[in-house]
Amino acid sequence: MFLLLLLSFSVSSFSQKNLEGEFSASIDAGTFGICIEFKNKNQFKYSYGGCVGGEKGSGIYKLDENNLWLYFDKVELPKKNNIKVTKLYPLEKKDSITLNINATAPDGLPLEIFFLSKKGQRIKGQFYKTNPDNGYVAIKLPYENKKYIYEVDYIGLESAYMEIDQRYSYKISFKLDNAPFYSIISQDTIHYKLKNITQDYFIRDDNIKFERKIKSND
Repeated sequence: MFLLLLLSFSVSSFSQKNLEGEFSASIDAGTFGICIEFKNKNQFKYSYGGCVGGEKGSGIYKLDENNLWLYFDKVELPKKNNIKVTKLYPLEKKDSITLNINATAPDGLPLEIFFLSKKGQRIKGQFYKTNPDNGYVAIKLPYENKKYIYEVDYIGLESAYMEIDQRYSYKISFKLDNAPFYSIISQDTIHYKLKNITQDYFIRDDNIKFERKIKSND
């Protein structure tokens, strides 16, 4: 009982103060890692990643009792991918539309395969193979009196987006550039529910432990 009261007091009392220093944790047996550096005036730097890439960002944090909120700054992200979408003739037979696509890889050669999905419905997406000589493929979609945002991407490449009115066929050309190793988190929020917190560590409610990095005297 005394131990429970002591832990409760630790969370409720220390959580009113600001965090200081660099805290890190390992995820999935060390496959991924998270590092959060808490700075002056409630500022933070965040990075999450593994051998295949990750995310990073910065912003303002709030420590409210046993809740840690990370509010990421808005960052204007440059759009590198070139995409041209041309609406073709209105359809007479309203059963399907055609996306006439020419896909190009970062090196300027034909992109032989890519993934196409409606934004927010990636699980329903599909891979499409193109003609290896010119990167062309004709994709049939059902006719609908609706507009959708479609995403095209492939492993290691940045995504490109296009709005499709599914009453029309289209002529589309795009070039996908290489994706950066770290993507930037912009205008987003991460919330951690904490079980315990001290000056040297804090523990999330899923038992992931973040430990404070000890600075060497060298």
